[in-house]
Amino acid sequence: MENEFIPYEQALALKELGFDEPCFATYQKGLNGPIMWDYWSIELRNSTNEEDEVECTVPLYQQAFRWFREKYQLHSYIEGAYPWFRFYINTEDNRYEGHKHLSFEEAELACLNNLIEITKTK
Repeated sequence: MENEFIPYEQALALKELGFDEPCFATYQKGLNGPIMWDYWSIELRNSTNEEDEVECTVPLYQQAFRWFREKYQLHSYIEGAYPWFRFYINTEDNRYEGHKHLSFEEAELACLNNLIEITKTK
């Protein structure tokens, strides 16, 4: 189930961009780096994380993509079939086309990284 959640670096980047939607998990400080902690019975938000060990909430991929659509009007999609997948991002004035990736998951992560970079440069 963990592969449905975005990785730590991207979750932290979304927090820096203002992501503050309810999530069911957080990344917390661990001895060997961040660890994911599940809170399936409660909804957490970045603005309500008061514990020192909580670094950020962890959205699902679909939740992150929806947030970029709604907040920044960045529409993205992934298409293809084995052996190649490619992502596309439509903005108000441009269309970005990603490189070929060997798996849907690689294309999904590359798309998310590009959405983060586009947003940072706006």
